Amino acid sequence: MRLPVTRSVGLVSGAIVLALVGTSQAGAAPGGSRIVDTARQQAPLAHGQVGRWTVTPVGVGSYRLTWHSPTRLPITDAPVQVSHAGTVVAATVGAHARTASVVVSSATTPDTSTYDVLRGTQVLDRRGTESKVAADATPYRRPSVHALAGDPGQPGNHAITSTDYALDPVKLPGIPQLSEMVGHVVAPADATDASPLVLFLHGRHEPCYKPPTKGGGPGIAFPTGDHVWSCPAGLLPIPSYLGYDYAQRTLASQGYVTVSISSDAINALDFRDADGGAEARAALIQDHLRAWVGFVDSGVHPADLSNVVLVGHSRGGEGVNRASLHLPTDEGYAVTGQVLIGPVDFAFQAAP
Repeated sequence: MRLPVTRSVGLVSGAIVLALVGTSQAGAAPGGSRIVDTARQQAPLAHGQVGRWTVTPVGVGSYRLTWHSPTRLPITDAPVQVSHAGTVVAATVGAHARTASVVVSSATTPDTSTYDVLRGTQVLDRRGTESKVAADATPYRRPSVHALAGDPGQPGNHAITSTDYALDPVKLPGIPQLSEMVGHVVAPADATDASPLVLFLHGRHEPCYKPPTKGGGPGIAFPTGDHVWSCPAGLLPIPSYLGYDYAQRTLASQGYVTVSISSDAINALDFRDADGGAEARAALIQDHLRAWVGFVDSGVHPADLSNVVLVGHSRGGEGVNRASLHLPTDEGYAVTGQVLIGPVDFAFQAAP
């Protein structure tokens, strides 16, 4: 599903203009202006209203509208957006994922009852409703169908081996802290330098979880430090990168070397990144491929780096697509194909 993000939109001619919020959060208004709490000053909330809105003057004819969620906003692939008069723009989510805000230009205090907070087609500030934003009207074209000689999901004849690696953390564009470099490798036991490499990148999911009280739970200890991302005390990273192990095993048995990489730091910290973390994910892929050049040269993980296929789901799909556009041609690897699984397309990009 394509969920477009409009960057700057006129909503009501001559009356209100909705624009993207900067990275600053709602706070004291210029000149000591007071916050107008519309939850108290406007008419009683309509039946089914969820959360509350506040309006903060931020300049002459300019207001920040902030929706306060009664619960923490979950991390998902769909962006949090604000709609008004049929137009949708991206919202800035607060650091604690309890607020979503935009800035509007208006001659009078905006009426927040005419605004809605969206995540995909779900309206967050009202119960039991769906977005009325028009769906993509592109006609559906049924793909061509032909019989395959064999089932590509059937395991092959290669014995397989599995291992994980954790390298030094890296700095990625748009992400304020160092990010983990963790990969799950499943490969043929008889892999050679002629075995193609398939790299998987998962989507945008919650990065941390609380393990059971007894017995702990699965997880990997990422590097910690003042400038390195890590889960808060008492929580463990969700190993989303292990979710493709079943597909990796099938491919490895067919002769492919596979690696699935972790992007928990990006998922945790990309909420203020203007491109939703697409460039960060592309850079993460490039860092892993550089590492694979070293693996192949040293014989640790044999693979054919002139034949690399990138697989990405949702936000990971856009990251894979961005990586395919930006990968250099002189670092010892080449992307020959990509598989995009339900990719987002916030940047309207297309790799040839």
